[in-house]
Amino acid sequence: MLLEYLNTINSKKIILASQSLRRKEILEQMELKFEIHVSNFEENLDKKLFKDPVDYVKANAEGKVMDVASRYPDADLIIGCDTIVLFNNEIIEKPKNAEDASRILHKLSGNTHEVISVVCLVYPKIQINGKPLTQVFDDRTKVEFGHMTDAFINKYIESGYCYDKAGGYGIQTGFTFISKIDGSYWNVVGFPSFKFCEHLIEVVKKYWTE
Repeated sequence: MLLEYLNTINSKKIILASQSLRRKEILEQMELKFEIHVSNFEENLDKKLFKDPVDYVKANAEGKVMDVASRYPDADLIIGCDTIVLFNNEIIEKPKNAEDASRILHKLSGNTHEVISVVCLVYPKIQINGKPLTQVFDDRTKVEFGHMTDAFINKYIESGYCYDKAGGYGIQTGFTFISKIDGSYWNVVGFPSFKFCEHLIEVVKKYWTE
């Protein structure tokens, strides 16, 4: 989708406000040119204050982007994203340790959960009523796990694949125990690329194309 607009987009200063290797790789696969500046936003919001899990993810995504935007007002676009796993209305993020990873994977085994990402795009140079243009959107994907044995879960945790991913797994390394997905594959990887392209192209057409 971005191919016909790449020259225009890559003439802009774009910042990814994330240290996620998967988000970096996805943007690189789109052939986007960008810098990485990690946000100092502390992701310690109280989940209990949010009635809707999407609002919690949105608050994290916006917090990360706004922190970076305050330090780089010369950027044309700042990209932020936050992802959680939702199971039985419980927000599941990255496991804290092996014990936590085991608890999470046993809970998800044989069940269907939802991967929810919220992307926040801020355009500091495009001012609307004195504030930078901001696009916020979410994407949801249902993921069904097959049954995982205790031995398999232990081996998976020992591999280290579980520690930096919401839900304690990566779809790239979890394809042997994922029986079905309903929705965007790339959202489960960590960044909803199709919706991102849709929103970015809207701005390119309206503001960046002379």
